[in-house]
Order: sequence, then structure tokens, then C-alpha cells
Amino acid sequence: MTRLGQIVVCVLVAVGAYFAIRWINASEPTAQRVGAVKETAMLVEVVPAEQGDFSPEIVVVGAVEPEREVHLRPRVAGMVLDRAPNFVPGGFVAAGEMLLQIDPTDYETTKRARKGEFEQAQAERDEAVADAARIAAELDQVRAERMQSEAELEQAIADLQVEEGRQLIARRDYELLGEKLDEKQRRLALREPQLAAARAKIAAVRTRIAAADARLLATQARITAAKAAVEAGKARMDVVQAAIDQARHDFERTTIKAPFEAQVLRRMADKGSEVSTGTEIAHLVGVEAYWVIASVPLSKLRWIRFPKGDERGSTVYVHHDAAWGKRRRRVGHVKSLIGTLDRATRLARVLVVVEDPLARQPDPERPDRPALIVGSLVEVRIQGEPLTQVAKISRAHLRKDSTVWVMRDGKLDIRKVGVVFQDPDHAYLHTGLEAGEQVVTTNLSTVAKDAPLRTEGAQPARETAKP
Repeated sequence: MTRLGQIVVCVLVAVGAYFAIRWINASEPTAQRVGAVKETAMLVEVVPAEQGDFSPEIVVVGAVEPEREVHLRPRVAGMVLDRAPNFVPGGFVAAGEMLLQIDPTDYETTKRARKGEFEQAQAERDEAVADAARIAAELDQVRAERMQSEAELEQAIADLQVEEGRQLIARRDYELLGEKLDEKQRRLALREPQLAAARAKIAAVRTRIAAADARLLATQARITAAKAAVEAGKARMDVVQAAIDQARHDFERTTIKAPFEAQVLRRMADKGSEVSTGTEIAHLVGVEAYWVIASVPLSKLRWIRFPKGDERGSTVYVHHDAAWGKRRRRVGHVKSLIGTLDRATRLARVLVVVEDPLARQPDPERPDRPALIVGSLVEVRIQGEPLTQVAKISRAHLRKDSTVWVMRDGKLDIRKVGVVFQDPDHAYLHTGLEAGEQVVTTNLSTVAKDAPLRTEGAQPARETAKP
């Protein structure tokens, strides 16, 4: 066939196909619209709302810290001669148990030397006391002699006065006689020798009193010096006694003991080590209790019960799923509210106490208690104060803008509710939902108020014709 013939055949086929399609479309019957609309209710699942008194949980994160912690440093220097078998990382030591023994030889020698110095100082003090006692006896004797001299002086003065009276009488008698006597007889008649003797006696007694006063002053000076020597002896004894006490303390400090029942976290010295004062040799933590420092939002603090007086704070459950699994936990209680916010998170810090954190004491009720690890991050579930007369729903059923979907009379009711508290699992409502109302748990793609709903087993909606 020539090329022209092929073209003619193609054109004829195309034209035939066009007229065939036109004929098919013209001969198709016309559909009649009678208008049928099928209203189908959405299938949903519902749960009844619970209402009553509930204790919510405040779930936060906390860090485990030891309640008691010490970095041991020796107060004396020397070589370590011995070490306790349990003094190893992870080992447990009792309060007062020997951890390390430093060589005590030098300190024992010092202690003996100080005791010798004390005995010498005591002997010197005793000698000073004896001297003071002897001088005090001399002082008493001098005072007695002076008092005796004063008595003699008073008597001599009295004798002088008597003699002066006798001389006056003798003078009158001499004048009445009118006789001429030589000088010696005249002096005898007038009793001048007796008067001179009385006056001489007074002068002698006064001389003895002056001598006694001088001896008294000298003896008082000696007694003052003796007392000063006694005080100096006592002071020296005190100084030496302090040195003895220091030597005894240093000797006792060569035995390094555990200050409380503890677990050894680190050990930096061993038998044969040379240690010096102030050098850290161990890190210990107490095993009676651990702290968990929980970071809590400020809005949740009012639901936590802090202890007052002898009462305990809110119960706390500590979880560490990665280490313990989901079913194991530790129980503690709220101790206090730390007075400053965390600078990084601006959250409040609540102190939780967990007793026997390493589960060393037997507990028949909870034999599988896990052990806390210092420094670990744990989940802290604080049991909040009871909420009274509130509705509880799953937190997943609390919708946008604090609304809840409620099925009422087969229709969707988008209910605005008042949320008083939320924990990770539940929301607690004080308004907007009553006990027993059907809360829609199904997530709907299309949400419209009064949309028809049905539950599994309910009769579906019938087809209704609309013109």
C-alpha cells in the first residue's frame, strides 16, 4: 500500500471512532435523582466519670544525696601500719571502727616526755608552796611579836604616867620640907632616875616595834614573791598539762576511726602509705538515711504536707525503672522545703528522706527493697493532700482549652470544665462534670457540638430520604 493510502485509512478510522462515541453518549439512559441522605452516628467508646475524694500524685525528678557525708583527713602525720579489712570502696564500717592505724611511736615518746616535764613542774610548784607556807609562819610570828611590843608600849606609857604622878608628889613633899640637898640626893628625892628609866623603856619598846615593822614589810615582800612563785608553778603545770593533753590527743589520733556507720565510697591511703595532716584519705557516707532532693513546680507546693512538730510529711514513692524495674520502689517522706529555688530550673526544692537506703535491715513486708545509689536521678511520686468532691478522669481525656467530650442523649457535648489539679495520669475537676456522666474516650477526626454518637452494640441510625 502506498503512503497516501495509509493516510486515508487512518483518517477514516478516526472519523468512525468519533461518530461511534457520539452515538453511545446519545443513546445512554438519563439517571433520575430521588435524593437519599444517610445520617450515620459516630461509633465511640465512653467511660463513666468518677467523683469523690482522691489523693493525687506529684510526679517530679529528684537527685539522691547522702544525709551524712565526710571526707576523712588525718590530724597527725606518719606511716600507716594497719588497715581494716572493710576499709575498701563499697565496704561498710561501723561507728567507731578502726580504719587506719598510723605509727604512734613518736607520739608516745612525746607523751612520756611531757609527763616528765609535768612531774618536774609539779615538784617546783610544791617547793614554792612549802616556801610560801614557811614564810607565812614567819609573818605570823613577826605580827605576834609586834602585837606583844605594842602591848608593852601601852604598859610602859601607863608606867610613865604613874611615875610622873609620883614625881609630882615627891616634888611637893620636897618643897614642903624646905631642906637643902646635894644634887644626887635631890634627884633621888624627886625620883628623876625612875622617870628616866620609864621614858627609856618606852623608847626601847618603840625601837622594837619599828624593827618589827621592818621585818613585817620584808616578810610580806617575801610572801608575795613566794605566792608569785606558786602561781608561776601552777601556770607552768597548766602549760605542761596542756602539752600532755595535746600529746595524748595526737597519740589517740593515730588510730583513725569511722565517725558513724558508713559506706566507703573512696579510699586514698593503704598500709605503708605516708600520710600528712589535711590530706584526704577517704570519702564516707552514712547508711542510716539518704536524701532525695526533688525539684517541684511552685504551683504544686500547696498540695504537699510538710511536717509540723512530731508528724511526718507527705508519703513519697521513689522509682528508678532503669535500675529496679517498674514494680520495685522505695518509700520515704517529705522532710522540709529548702529555702531557695534551683538557679537553673527556678523550681522549688523539697527534701525527701529515705531511711535504710541500702536495704541493709531486714523488712519482712518488703524483702526485695532496692538500694539507692548516691548521685542517681530518680522519679519521685509525692502523695498530695486529698482533693474532696472532685471528678477524676484520665488526663488523655482532657481536651483542648480545658474541655471534656461528654456523650449526652446520643449527642456530643463539648463541656468546659474547671481543672483543680493534674498529675501524669489523671485530671481532677471541680466543676463541669458530674459523677456517672459518659466521657468520650475516642479521638474524633471531626468535632462538632451535638454531633450524633453511638456506642458499640447501640442501634445505628436509619436511612432517611430527602427530596
